[in-house]
Amino acid sequence: MERISKLLLKGDIEGAVKLTADLLGEYGRDFLDYLELMEGLSKSFNPESYHDPLRIMKTSLTAVMKKAYKNRDYEKIRVIKDIIQIIKDFEVEDDIS
Repeated sequence: MERISKLLLKGDIEGAVKLTADLLGEYGRDFLDYLELMEGLSKSFNPESYHDPLRIMKTSLTAVMKKAYKNRDYEKIRVIKDIIQIIKDFEVEDDIS
């Protein structure tokens, strides 16, 4: 988990995605598929706006976590929750005040 934090701190989203897929083991391919789908949806619905890669990554992990819950793979669920928490820590909220 520390390696994911370090990669995100450096701004290496691609490295964090690859490491996450490796950590997820059998769910890694599903994660990459969801990530590609979510990126495509984000770009097709809002072609001119900014696409937040961390939000897309978090959404993809949530979809994979649902599959892990269905399979009762509690070890992977814990790993996914930890990664989601790391992403939440790095997200920047837009404050319109």
